[in-house]
Amino acid sequence: MLTIYSLETFVYKSLNWASRLGDLNKVESLGPYAQVMDRIVCNAIRGRRDELDDSKFRNLDLFRGTCLSESQIKEYEDHVVSGKLMSIFGYISCTTSEDKARSFASDDLSDINKPKYATLYHIKWTCGLIRCWYFDDSAFPDEKEVLLTDGSKFKVLSVDKQIKPDKSIVII
Repeated sequence: MLTIYSLETFVYKSLNWASRLGDLNKVESLGPYAQVMDRIVCNAIRGRRDELDDSKFRNLDLFRGTCLSESQIKEYEDHVVSGKLMSIFGYISCTTSEDKARSFASDDLSDINKPKYATLYHIKWTCGLIRCWYFDDSAFPDEKEVLLTDGSKFKVLSVDKQIKPDKSIVII
């Protein structure tokens, strides 16, 4: 089931999109799948605790490449100032490879009125195997994918637009 999810099928896109937008119209159709997905991930984590070294996931640098609008970047900046935890909804596919994450970060200028800018998340994961799944059975093994579960909460440590002129760096 997790390998099928990693193929980025229509279910992957629909489930994450509905979760991120809080689309209650999708609860009836996608709600059962989301519940099953959550249980599968949690059971997979529990089932492999003896096999995976939890300590390797306690100080793990994860990366995610995406694009964000100015208002979304501002929201992260506001969380740096407030110090409040921020939830990111939808399953979050990350990688242990910064280079691989950068390949997913690109500007989206298709809507001139709402441009989105290449953004690299640097996630300092300290929770071990809680709410985290290492995809060694991913459809794309070269991505070194780690899946963070829906609703994971983070403290935003910094937002730096100066590190790389072509990318925003969000450290959480």
